[in-house]
Amino acid sequence: MFTKNRKTIATILIVLVTVVLFIGFMYLEATNERPFSQFKGILFAIFPALAINAIWNPRINKKNK
Repeated sequence: MFTKNRKTIATILIVLVTVVLFIGFMYLEATNERPFSQFKGILFAIFPALAINAIWNPRINKKNK
């Protein structure tokens, strides 16, 4: 499996990519002069959280299958 350093690097990369995508999405919404829904931010939080959970807790995923 992953070592602790690789897990940490993967977590940091997931967070950075998610933040950049969220800021880019907000910018595109602002340039189109559309209001930004608060629920869209939740989607940008759920998927990275699931990915990070799968990296750090692989046993939980095996029990559910």
